[in-house]
Amino acid sequence: YLQIIHNYETQDLSETRALEMLSLTALNGLPPNAIVLCSGDIQFNPSMYFTVCENVRPDVRLMSLQLMSYRWYGLNASIKWPGVHFPGRSHWPDQHGYSMQKFYQANIRERPIHSYGGNRPAETLERLLEEQSLLEVEFYHFPHGLTDAMLVTVDGPVDFIRQAAAHARALAPIERWEREGKLPDL
Repeated sequence: YLQIIHNYETQDLSETRALEMLSLTALNGLPPNAIVLCSGDIQFNPSMYFTVCENVRPDVRLMSLQLMSYRWYGLNASIKWPGVHFPGRSHWPDQHGYSMQKFYQANIRERPIHSYGGNRPAETLERLLEEQSLLEVEFYHFPHGLTDAMLVTVDGPVDFIRQAAAHARALAPIERWEREGKLPDL
C-alpha cells in the first residue's frame, strides 16, 4: 500500500495517449484495403479496438501473427474477412499449414500487405523449420510509416521513389509531433 502512495505520481499512466497516437498513425497511413500482419498485442489490440469500436479504417484487415498459428483463427478470419485467403489450416510449417510465403502469394495481388511491429521472428522460425519459406528475392520489406509494406519484386523493379514518398506521407504525423514537442513517451 505504501508503495502505491509513494510512487503513484511517477507511475500514473492514465493520461498517456502513446498507444492511441501510434495505432491511429499506423492505421491512417495504410493504403486502402490493406492486410496488416501485427507481430504482437501492443500493435494488434489497440489497432483492433480502433477498427472495430471506433470504426477507424474498417477497410483494413488486421491479423495477429501469433493467432494465425491456430486453426480456429484462420476459420474465423476467413468468415469475418471474405477475400483474405488462408492457404492452409494455420500458419504452421506442417503438411496442413502454410508459410508466410504462401500467405503473401495467395493475397498480395488483391490487397496490399503490411507488417506492423515487424514479422521477422516469424520468418526466422519458418527458416529453421522449412527451407525457402520466405524468398527475399520475391518479396521485399519497405518502410511505410510505422509499418513495412511487402512489395513483390519478381514482377520487375520496385518504384522506390513512389514507395519513399508514401513512407514520408505516412510518417508526417510523427514529424509534426516532434516539431511540436508532443512525441509520445513510451
